Amino acid sequence: GSTALRFVSADVTDKAQLVPAFRNVDCVIHTAALIELGLYPDVVRMNDARKNVIDACRECRVPNLIFTSTSELGRCYKPVEGFTEADIDATEGSGKGEVDLLNGYATSKRLAERSVLDANCSSIGGDNNNSRPLCTLIIRPVGIYGEGDLKFIPTFIRAGKRFFGLMPHLGSPDAQIQRVYVGNVAWAHVCAMRCLLDPSMRQQISGQAYLVTDDTPLNSNFQFVRPFLRAHGVRLLGVSVPLVLVFVFWWLLELLAMAISP
Repeated sequence: GSTALRFVSADVTDKAQLVPAFRNVDCVIHTAALIELGLYPDVVRMNDARKNVIDACRECRVPNLIFTSTSELGRCYKPVEGFTEADIDATEGSGKGEVDLLNGYATSKRLAERSVLDANCSSIGGDNNNSRPLCTLIIRPVGIYGEGDLKFIPTFIRAGKRFFGLMPHLGSPDAQIQRVYVGNVAWAHVCAMRCLLDPSMRQQISGQAYLVTDDTPLNSNFQFVRPFLRAHGVRLLGVSVPLVLVFVFWWLLELLAMAISP
């Protein structure tokens, strides 16, 4: 037989709206986030909603929680290749200054991850014969492309059109980055959920963070979007703007956003 899909619209910053949607649920996948350079308190407020999600899981006795984070927790000054979850976790808070390029979005995700992992194996109540813990895990996708993209490729296209159909490289053209197709990210969440729902596996995989990539070739952002730019009449130039200028510009922009935030 078929299974009906029920849609519920709710504000994740309001726990009272989450509770009705969480009743009789076996697993919650928390993907809500605000990914933009806007008012800093708005970014933190959106990602602070994870506390409401965790509390609603406990109140409704939802046994499994998957939190979508970001690979941006692995940003650092030096080039890295083959970075793993262990590398990110070992470097964070080491005092070596290797993971210091966290913007407001990534910083809020780091804080959210700690809350989600702290909640792993916590009690969600129930009688003595049916008591089970809340098992949590984290998915860290790399940069995503694909259907529904409003931030990555469309931003390049809009910028190119504003500059009269011309787009220079920003930073070194030799710098490469890993990208992942959105469908594979979605499938990773499904696989994680299936493992959490398997009594023989849930304790083994919970309490961990997992990077998600696929076989999308490594490339620079600009070479990656070249065919999309060409399709929209934007030409990628051979001129490169030095990374230091790009970094200073975005750093000043972040400071401005934080300064004008209420």
